[in-house]
Amino acid sequence: RRIFVAADDGEIRVVNYGCGALLKTLTPHQYEVTQIQCLPEKVLTMSVPEKLLVIHDDNESDRSVVLKRIDLCAAGAITQFACDGGSVVAVTSQEWKVVWYHMDFAKEVSRSDGGEVKQGNGNVHALMNSGDEEWYSSDGPDDVGSADGCEVTHNSAVTCCLYMKDAPLLATADVDSTIIFWSMPPLRTYSFFSKIVLDVDGLERPFTVSSIALSYPDEERMYIGVERGQLLCVDISHIVQAAKTLRTEILHRKESGEAAAVISGRIFEEMPKPCNKPEYVFKLKSQWMMHAHRSSIDKIIVCPRDPPVVLTLGSDQRVRIWAHDTGEELGSLEQGLPEGLHHQRQTEWKFPINAAEELARDRAFIENAAAEVSDGDDDEDGPGGSSSTSGSTSKSSASRAAPQKSLSQSQSSPKLSAAGSPTAASTASKRSA
Repeated sequence: RRIFVAADDGEIRVVNYGCGALLKTLTPHQYEVTQIQCLPEKVLTMSVPEKLLVIHDDNESDRSVVLKRIDLCAAGAITQFACDGGSVVAVTSQEWKVVWYHMDFAKEVSRSDGGEVKQGNGNVHALMNSGDEEWYSSDGPDDVGSADGCEVTHNSAVTCCLYMKDAPLLATADVDSTIIFWSMPPLRTYSFFSKIVLDVDGLERPFTVSSIALSYPDEERMYIGVERGQLLCVDISHIVQAAKTLRTEILHRKESGEAAAVISGRIFEEMPKPCNKPEYVFKLKSQWMMHAHRSSIDKIIVCPRDPPVVLTLGSDQRVRIWAHDTGEELGSLEQGLPEGLHHQRQTEWKFPINAAEELARDRAFIENAAAEVSDGDDDEDGPGGSSSTSGSTSKSSASRAAPQKSLSQSQSSPKLSAAGSPTAASTASKRSA
């Protein structure tokens, strides 16, 4: 029920999107905030003019605490960042490179251009988390996790990046219509895995990739926004499946008695290393292309519905919705309509909604809320329970009324709490009941 809103003056506010109430403010940046990413118990904010990434503690509902500040000056003219969901952040740069930082150390641990990364006296190794496992880089005592001067890198400004959830890969795109996939643990850490050159009929190369997103739930298709306003869909299933197969093999060998070789990286000495060859670098056609916006596509969001839909935000101040499999336009939202003009919808609104599914989801939410309130009432009554027949009747009627009252308050209450615990408004409702 929260939305994080940042401004060009550096302020960051947390708002209850159900009623618009201000919940709290985060520690501000000195300049414009360009990107926000929410993680469990953490919020990451980045300011490109300030070249600073701030990690905020999100455990407190009414106050803000800064955990770390990461200086991004070494990355150059930064464009975007992405977090792997654990403790590693990848930052892209206009200087043709990708730089990785570890949030626990607030230090750089690797870069795609093969530059040497120094860490103090050279005795620190990069630590990455993959589930409950720990993986260490093994590039030497003086440089941590460097990309070993990979021969396949970006040859132009890198515009955007995105971690995959189901495959150990990071995707980065540039202004030269290319996308590079980098391997993550348990594969080779911070290493080149594959590169695709977008070859689209009717779209002259080179073109700038301004945004990327992955299909739901398989992540085997990539939606690509172009600076000229086109929306592309390409099939990357062979790359994703290759990474998953290699991960399965490595984990199997780790569980079969080769744990030391896997963790230290010695296992990769007998495996082929991706390089500048046709099986790793190749052209890729699009499955479909749509002229989505009049100018650059700034953001693509895949809504995890059934069926999924693709939302695009363009710099032409329009939000448009597309079918995930065919690219069919489902509708659009327009902003900035001059006052007094009669709006003429240019497209038919065909947003797919399963009414029965929505009703079942709402009913399940209401039943869960009622069960939580009922359990709370039982805890407050204690083992003694009721003392008389009239008292029992009164309490039971109050408990039947409590779920409806608590639910109505939760829809407009500005107070939030951690998952599984009642809000302050719900507690007050139960006491009054």
